[in-house]
Order: sequence, then structure tokens, then C-alpha cells
Amino acid sequence: MKKIIYLIIPFLLVACSSAEKTVVTNIQDLTQYPEGSSLYALPRTRIAVSLEAVSMRTLPGPYCEFAEEFLGIEGAPQEESIKWEISGAKVGVILEPDPEYYYCIASEDGNQLMDQLSKLRDEGYVMMPADLASIGDESVSATALTPNVHYTDLSVKPYLDDDEEATSKKTKARVPVDLPVIRAGDAGDSKREKAFEAASFIIKIRKRRFKLLAGQYEVVPEGKALEVSVRELNRLEEEYLSLFVGKTYTDTTSRNFYFTPGSNPDIERKELCRFSEKNGFEKGEGNGGRPVVLDMRELNYTSAFRQIMLPYHNPGYENTLLYRIPEKASIRILEGSAVIFKGEVPVYQYGVVVPLGIGGK
Repeated sequence: MKKIIYLIIPFLLVACSSAEKTVVTNIQDLTQYPEGSSLYALPRTRIAVSLEAVSMRTLPGPYCEFAEEFLGIEGAPQEESIKWEISGAKVGVILEPDPEYYYCIASEDGNQLMDQLSKLRDEGYVMMPADLASIGDESVSATALTPNVHYTDLSVKPYLDDDEEATSKKTKARVPVDLPVIRAGDAGDSKREKAFEAASFIIKIRKRRFKLLAGQYEVVPEGKALEVSVRELNRLEEEYLSLFVGKTYTDTTSRNFYFTPGSNPDIERKELCRFSEKNGFEKGEGNGGRPVVLDMRELNYTSAFRQIMLPYHNPGYENTLLYRIPEKASIRILEGSAVIFKGEVPVYQYGVVVPLGIGGK
């Protein structure tokens, strides 16, 4: 009788233990979804790259041809030009559930299971279906617009003689105010005279600024008043210098790219776009410009774990949760042969899948 009791007790223990076991199965190995089960997924890494580009549009000044003659400035722009360059690059990491690593959990002990999953989720080793975020493949920001009127203060003296100014007032209703009135004579000489007047005014500004700073006036402003006076003289000088050296307008645009790495390649390269100094971001692939390439290399920090990696397809793991440890990867962004970004990011696809025993009662 005692022998029978001894045999029954182990059987009951085993029966209770097996009744409360947890089974984890990849959903690709299921023929149907078990009632009352839960889902979780292992994370994968998506790389988000943001490139910022600046266009510099240079407009020649109306007196550009006199810059060297009147001010000694060589190489003043003589024609309109535009030049693009990449001014910055940022790299971000987005975590999303890996569709190849969704797991179904059938368990009688839901409380213990959720505690373990919550801890793994907080550490970033697993994800729940609700963590899935949808992000567009590419987005473009709007660029600023440059003004239509670039030069308004061309001289400190009027364009009209006294008689011509009086005549202009009488015919004000018949002549649009934005049309220049040129006095009789050689228009080229008039432009040269105005350029000389503007250059002379620049010299006067410099002299007055020097006298202010050197204290050569009878009454010299001090403190904040001196600071404001010098700042205003600098502004006037810059405005009048632009009549000779031109103006440069800077517009900024950014473009975002997304890339999902593969699984454990030694080197992975992806052409994000093509870029040229003339057009900035080129449309399509292979349409001129220099390639902007994303270069990734795994650093093999988790190579020791790969000897114990478990297959992700299996009829079911008992009392074991699978989670993923990411691998570090070096990342570079190159414009042609120039490196414009360099850093390191965690990549879950390059990492390893390892077990965590949760036990049974």
C-alpha cells in the first residue's frame, strides 16, 4: 500500500507541473492561434538618417564691376550663382517588432509570465505588438524663399536733380513709383557716379567709426550708446558693401531616409541618395552628383554568445522565454569619399537570441 502511495505522489507532482508549464512557439510554426495565449516579438533596428543641406545663392551687386577700382576688392561676383553643400547629418535608431520573431505564449501562470515580459520589455530585449510604429520612407522639409528685391539703398544722394524731382512730382500719377528715372545723358556715367558715391560713403563710415572708437569727437558716446552707434555703422557699411560684393542668401532643406539592416553581415552598404553642388539632392538614382552612402560594420561584441544561439523556429520551448541582445555596429555616412558622419549604434539583427528560464510550479 505504501509503495502505491509513493508511486502516486510523483505522478501527481509531474501532472501539476506539466499543467502549469509555459510553452513558447514561433507563430510561423503554428497551425492555429491557441485560445488564451499571448504574443510578443523580438526587436529589430531601423536606421533613421537625416541629412541637412544648405544652398548658397549669390547675387552680384549692382556696382560689382567697380569693386576693385573704387574699393580695391578683387574677385567680386559678377554673375548669379548657386552652390549646395551638405551641412550636417544625424543618425537615429528606431526599434520595431521583427516579423520573423513573433512568438506565441501559452501559459497557466499568467502573472509570473507578464512580470518576466515586463522586465525584458523595459530593458528593450522584447517588444509587444502595441509597440509597432509606422514611419514613412522619406520626408522633405520646405525651404525658405529669398526676397524679390535685393538692393534698395543704392546711394546717399538722390537720383534726380532739383528740376527733375519737381517734374517727377507733377507726373507722379502717370509714372509707377518703382520705375527708376534716369536723367538725360550717358546711363553708364550715371551708374559710375553712383558707384563712386557709394564707395565714398563707405570710406566716410569707416572714418566715423574710427573717430568714435578713438574718442576724437568732442562729445563721445559711452557704454551702451557707443555700442549701438558702432553696431549701426557696421550695418550701414555691410549694406553698402553688398552693392559691390553682392549678397548671399542661405536656404536650408533636410531629407530623411530609413534603412533596415539585414542579419549579421560583416559589412553592409546602402546608397541613400545622390547629391550635387548644382542641384542639391538629385531625383532618382544614378542621375549625376556624388553618391551618399550608409556604411555599417558589426563589431562582434556578442560573438561568444553565438555558440549557444537557439533556432528561432521550433515546435515549442517549455518554461523558457526567448529574448534578443543587440550587437554594436560602427556606422559611417560618406558623400563621395568624404566622411560626413561617424558613430556607433546598437543593431538587434546583428545580435543573438538567448533563453531565459521562467520555471514551472
